[in-house]
Amino acid sequence: MKFRMRIGSIPSVTVLFLMLCFRLSAAGADVVQDVEFSAERGFYDAAFQLTLTTPTQAAQIRYTLDGSTPKSNTGIVYRGPLTISGTTVIRAAAFRPSYENSNVVTKSYIFISDVLRQSPNGQAPGPGWPTGSVNGQVIDYGMDPDIVNNPRWAGLIEDALLDIPTISLVTDLANLFNRSTGIYVNARNDGSNWERRTSVELLNPDGMPGFGLDAGLRIRGAFSRSNSNPKHAFRLFFRTEYGEGKLRYPLFGGEGDDEFDKIDLRTSQNNSWALQGSSQNTLIRDVFSRDVQRDMGQPYTRSRYYHLYLNGHYWGLYQTQERADADFAESYMGGDKEEYDVIKNDSSGSRALHATDGNMDAYRRLYDAAVDGFATDGAYLAVQGLKPVRTPDNLTGERLLDPENLMDYMICTYYTGDPDAPVSCWGHFSNNVFAIYNRVWQEGFTWYRHDAEHSLGANGGVNEGRLLTDPTDRSIGQQWRHFNPAWLHIRLTDNPEYLMQFADRVNMYFSNGGILTAAPNIQRWMDRADQIDLAIIAESARWGDAQRNSPRTKDDWESQNDYMVNTFFPARTQIVINQMRSVGMFPDTAMISFNRHGGEIIPGFELLMSQSNGTPGTIYYTLDGSDPRLRGGGINPNAAIFEDATTTMTLISRGSVWRYKDDGSDQGTSWRHLNFSDRLWKQGPAQLGYGDNDEATVVSYGTSSSNKYPTTYFRHVFYIEDASEFTELSLEIVRDDGAVVYINDVEATPRINMPGGNINYLTWASGSGVPVGGANESTFYMYDIDPDILLDGLNIIAVEIHQVSRTSSDISFDLELVGTIAGSASAPIILDQTTTAQARTYHAGRWGALTEARFAVGLQGLVINEFMASNQTTLIDPDEPDEFPDWIEIYNGTSGTIDLEGMYLTDKLQDLTKWQIGAGVSIEPGQYLIFYADDDGTQGVYHTNYQLSRSGETIVLVDSDGKTIIDSILFDSQFEDVSFGRFPDGNDSWSYQQSPTPGLPNKMDLGE
Repeated sequence: MKFRMRIGSIPSVTVLFLMLCFRLSAAGADVVQDVEFSAERGFYDAAFQLTLTTPTQAAQIRYTLDGSTPKSNTGIVYRGPLTISGTTVIRAAAFRPSYENSNVVTKSYIFISDVLRQSPNGQAPGPGWPTGSVNGQVIDYGMDPDIVNNPRWAGLIEDALLDIPTISLVTDLANLFNRSTGIYVNARNDGSNWERRTSVELLNPDGMPGFGLDAGLRIRGAFSRSNSNPKHAFRLFFRTEYGEGKLRYPLFGGEGDDEFDKIDLRTSQNNSWALQGSSQNTLIRDVFSRDVQRDMGQPYTRSRYYHLYLNGHYWGLYQTQERADADFAESYMGGDKEEYDVIKNDSSGSRALHATDGNMDAYRRLYDAAVDGFATDGAYLAVQGLKPVRTPDNLTGERLLDPENLMDYMICTYYTGDPDAPVSCWGHFSNNVFAIYNRVWQEGFTWYRHDAEHSLGANGGVNEGRLLTDPTDRSIGQQWRHFNPAWLHIRLTDNPEYLMQFADRVNMYFSNGGILTAAPNIQRWMDRADQIDLAIIAESARWGDAQRNSPRTKDDWESQNDYMVNTFFPARTQIVINQMRSVGMFPDTAMISFNRHGGEIIPGFELLMSQSNGTPGTIYYTLDGSDPRLRGGGINPNAAIFEDATTTMTLISRGSVWRYKDDGSDQGTSWRHLNFSDRLWKQGPAQLGYGDNDEATVVSYGTSSSNKYPTTYFRHVFYIEDASEFTELSLEIVRDDGAVVYINDVEATPRINMPGGNINYLTWASGSGVPVGGANESTFYMYDIDPDILLDGLNIIAVEIHQVSRTSSDISFDLELVGTIAGSASAPIILDQTTTAQARTYHAGRWGALTEARFAVGLQGLVINEFMASNQTTLIDPDEPDEFPDWIEIYNGTSGTIDLEGMYLTDKLQDLTKWQIGAGVSIEPGQYLIFYADDDGTQGVYHTNYQLSRSGETIVLVDSDGKTIIDSILFDSQFEDVSFGRFPDGNDSWSYQQSPTPGLPNKMDLGE
């Protein structure tokens, strides 16, 4: 027998399960102890003998293999070891007369080779499974032989089924398929009457501990409840009537909570393979929107991908999702769940609003305020409240609005082009609204992106913008029963201060490398795509043929990813800016860029400003952290004028994501064209190459180090609104060894270390020109390009990098492309100290959006260096000798003393100012400073107001502005008395340290 597991180094999640060996019933009667299994649940690839036992003498064990619940008079009497040779779900309980029955224990044993052969012709898996539709509900079984046996996928599909964790649901089949009471075949029914008991197990393919417990099971969704949909989504409820009452497990590692009252198992519903056979299926669009809320620093619901089995039958790819309700709010926002109002709209019928927790009173007051309008500052200030945040005083100053949360929700909604939330642009009613409000703390309603499957080009393509520009859709919400955040936002834009603040946040996200510019969006998308890059093959085998004779495959999925990376994301940001401008939601005046957008600098840094993407005007700036624009629209008397010498736009930034072909093939010339399909090419951020150990993406040189590929190809699509505005175009490139650069199929620069005449994929670099070696291998070299080469809309840059010889040790590639618009001249601003620069364009009495960046002098090398999240015996609290608190070590790797006073050290990305470092705290060069995370700030300036979570979370060091992140670490579960630290000090590499070194240089002694 072989237990299937994958070996890592140090486990990232350690979960200890304690089982009570004895229990007593509430009435004091004797209780039969639970059945013990000789083999743990999980994945197997060889037959084994399973033994069932119970500590209770003279008890009879009964078990089932069909998901039904064993009882004293049902099930199979256990008489000896069972041979488990294929996928098996076994439920067992023990019974003894005059004793209370044991709990039912469920174990799933998955044989992947067996799963591949499940119902190849669509036949029912066995007795109790429907052989056809029930109540009109379409039933679909089995793994498609066209995928399983296809040479293209056959060698990958086992790995696909083992690439992500598995959730196994085991229940009486009648709970799912009984004509009268089965939830799967009566999917439109909802509520507690349509909740059924199920076993839930988590099986980790790497052998890490999972869990097993009972829960309540319901169908989840709205339109997807249709009988024509063979793949329904589920919701799990953890209640005391089923067992412990909560799921206690870190489902989201260090990212989220480790206790849950309920969790959703969602899957692609609209635009899915199972329901519509859609070519747009990705299983990413919905979670992308929620990831954007995360990256904005707003509350959001988390997700992880899983394979799902129903009674041992593979049911496809799903993802967990937290439910935005009062339990969720208590977990992440604090307080008590009884304090929260949770508002959503019905998922069918009239779509009317209702409170799933609390009441509608505060939401009604917010609606009434919106009806009255916010044109005056008094109305706008009143809806925000005048009292301090978190003051439990309901007499005056009720804060109903959190402006930044609403703005970020709407920016995310507008960017993703969601036609189905918070307004259905088809039905013209509010839809998928989720709002949470704490009646005691009164910090304003928070809004949650939900069910964004129709977004990101799935409906309306790259130009979708109905919610933003269509008068009918913009008006939905005037009626109380359809009140939603989009209409609230529209009403608030009547206030000039709100409108300006909204534009400022759009500019922050849409420019200067903000989180909704092309490169971060592509990275966010591909982070999720990479998580299911193999698993999607299993989904194809299960559901790819549900609506088609020719099944959907991973090729279809990759084609949709290519559309997002090469078409949607490069163009979308500017499209949304144009849409906002068309309705007066974003200024027509130019946007400002700095020659460097903040970060760590050395004294004497020369700051330059330029303007682009709009009507040019006068640049006003400040260096004292104040806004050049006064409230009301006046000019700040402390603001100065910057006359920009040039207006520049970075069209392709260093470190951008590139598509590349590294298999030694001859790509001819068609690969240089915009319409060339590179969907099967790999992709990754620059610098790309091999052999120098400085690559962000390592490309292949082939199978032999003495016979390397001559040529590697790179492609990148970028978008330009108006190509005619550029007067200059410059390209900077790292190239080792030779390069030929094409823009829109035109050779754009002189050949770099390449011969003249005809060249092909077998041509070696010539070694002429600038020598390639030493520092030259990582130097950016500039070339001027004729800007007439650019096109309006999408452009393609294609670069071929040529090796100098078969045995050369390395190649390197990175590129930056910058366009210039002529302007007047001004001297640079010299920065000698940490400075926050703010700038706006002012033209004809109208302000442009704010550009803000913080430049930190002397902080490079200030890092979180080591921490311990489970200190039991290692470091004694010097201020409380009987205590062993968690601790965080800061290291100063600079050459000067750094004043930490006013900086922040937090364990929440959503709350960067959670704990502020007190007066008089500084750190000498090359020294260490320990902060004690003991949730007891009364002990002094080195004690935080939080403890670290052993199950994992985030530690963030924030500059004194409360915005600029100096350093951060996201960690998973930790070990008792084992620290996690950088090695060597200040380095980017982290390792576990069995011998912690608080206040001393780190050492690596346990493995990375």
